[in-house]
Amino acid sequence: NNCGQKETKSLIKGLAVTLTTKGKPNTTISQCLECHSSTLQESEVSPNGLYKVFGANGLVGYTDVPQMNGDSILVIKDGSGVGTASYAQGKFSVIGTLNYLTVLGNNNLRYLYFALSVFNFQSYKTGMAIPHIYFKDYGNAKIYCPSLTEQKRVANMLDKMESKLFLEQELLHRSTPKTLPVGADVHKTFGLTDTVFVGDMLVSWQRQYLIDFAVMIVYDQS
Repeated sequence: NNCGQKETKSLIKGLAVTLTTKGKPNTTISQCLECHSSTLQESEVSPNGLYKVFGANGLVGYTDVPQMNGDSILVIKDGSGVGTASYAQGKFSVIGTLNYLTVLGNNNLRYLYFALSVFNFQSYKTGMAIPHIYFKDYGNAKIYCPSLTEQKRVANMLDKMESKLFLEQELLHRSTPKTLPVGADVHKTFGLTDTVFVGDMLVSWQRQYLIDFAVMIVYDQS
């Protein structure tokens, strides 16, 4: 269900904003991340190979020799999706429309990924026809970087929330009116004591359940 997935992603993004901007910006992006560029073109990529190659729209092919061996934040540097951040692990390569950022100093890369995923690149865009962003510009912007312990706690919390929200959204999507009749008790299915109804009421219940679930995770300190 695309609508449900978009809503879940929006909810995660909203919570990432809350958790990564709750303090005063104190560290420039270039102090905690190093930027790497690529000259690889999509025409040089093979449909088969050992290592994945990522472009602006995700996986574009494979190569037999990776550019990178380790976790990185991928940022689209030009085009319609400029400023969009994603996360890559292991051995991989990127084409020239992306930069890949690696961690510097005593910082947590997953925390920095969540921080950049909600960072506003708007004021750093240049170009009319094809917008661009340059690390030399947005690298001077400050973000909130708490202690490494706190960064790990926030990152773990958001990772936990993200995986559980998508799982719960998928479970709810599968629970169609055919499997949940009008007024059905969902306690046995979801461990709740509420009831769920067909049609718009079901959609409304799904939305509220996801919000309540996210709030529970955010305030879960265990």
